[in-house]
Amino acid sequence: MALADPIRDLKELATVERQMNALASKRIRLVAAAQAHGATWESIGAALGTTRQSAWETYSGLVRQVLDATASDSPLSEAELLDSAADSLRRHRAQRR
Repeated sequence: MALADPIRDLKELATVERQMNALASKRIRLVAAAQAHGATWESIGAALGTTRQSAWETYSGLVRQVLDATASDSPLSEAELLDSAADSLRRHRAQRR
């Protein structure tokens, strides 16, 4: 029986966390793009496998934050804005649990 390697497990866990953060940022970017191109919250919710109401509650503020900041002269890069929005989404989901 092989001994457990906690260092390897922790490295893999850190890698998975980075990938999940990147996916959360991409999800927000895609929701913002869909909304900017005229998609309804109903169609966005359907694409996410949720309801229109849930999609709106979860993403409307984040989308507004990203779109407003990219339209203004924000000192943050798009990546930083998306990271901030992804952090907000994680906090929102943690509060709902």
